[in-house]
Amino acid sequence: PDLKDLCGRIAEDQSQEIAQLQGYLKEWHGIDYEPRMTRADERQLDRLAPLSGPEFDVELSRMFIRHHEQIIDRSVREH
Repeated sequence: PDLKDLCGRIAEDQSQEIAQLQGYLKEWHGIDYEPRMTRADERQLDRLAPLSGPEFDVELSRMFIRHHEQIIDRSVREH
């Protein structure tokens, strides 16, 4: 239940962030942008699909950690 609650909060927060960034792109650069799933995203979902219970929780947590580590690494290199 804790992981499910966390995922719900993440989805809500990131939906708001995406909308804000889409607004910036539109306002500042006249660009309309809708995010799309990449093949890597689809592979991750495929990897999660057969899992349930603790196996699902562990793999999803690992994916979140890797994803956020990559974002931190990129932002540090770029700034």
